[in-house]
Amino acid sequence: MPTRIDRLVPEKDVLHYRVQLAAPATPESYLSWSQEQLTAEESTVNPDYPDTSIYEIFYSFFRGTEKLASVHFRQDTPGATPLRHVRTLVFQGAP
Repeated sequence: MPTRIDRLVPEKDVLHYRVQLAAPATPESYLSWSQEQLTAEESTVNPDYPDTSIYEIFYSFFRGTEKLASVHFRQDTPGATPLRHVRTLVFQGAP
């Protein structure tokens, strides 16, 4: 699905990924892809701050400069895993 994934300037307890796509996806695809990323990699520790657990993760999906969707996960309580899905926003341009 993605053509490129960039991790944006990190905060200690928040990760934000910019996901570049060639074309819009379905609303369900944004959420399922994001959930797969959470299970495929260690999502509870920021590699730049290994002693700090992750509170939130954002995945922002773009086609060029057009924002297509955003998926947000959050920790309910300190140290809780897995992170809980908070919301998926789909913007104009999505099918």
